[in-house]
Amino acid sequence: MALLDLVVPLAQRFLREDGSFLPIGALIGSDGRPQLVVAEPSTTLKTMDDVTQVIRTKLQQAVEQQAARAVAIGQDARVRAPIGRRSSDAILVTVEPQHGAAVNVLLPYVVAPTTGVHYAELLTTPARPSLFT
Repeated sequence: MALLDLVVPLAQRFLREDGSFLPIGALIGSDGRPQLVVAEPSTTLKTMDDVTQVIRTKLQQAVEQQAARAVAIGQDARVRAPIGRRSSDAILVTVEPQHGAAVNVLLPYVVAPTTGVHYAELLTTPARPSLFT
């Protein structure tokens, strides 16, 4: 999936270099090319939710202008683990195609101070469409 191939490695790079990452948007344009969608630095963007909202607005505009075939938002999330295990941080990428089912793709991770970032297996769950409605 081209959107995952764009968002996940970028989030992983930021995790490796900075220990965290800001929300990341991406879309497949009407020409079939993937492209990043980011929030420009601003004094009004004070929280992760602010950044996510700016990205969602840009993606919504692309959808309304019929300039996107699929969209994705990658963000940091907490994943509830199966019984008996701890919750964990995860890269959460919600992918929403114009036609087809939306999906959440989660890549749980742990940042260890001395050994870096360690990842678990990818998890997927159905997602509710919110941009292509």
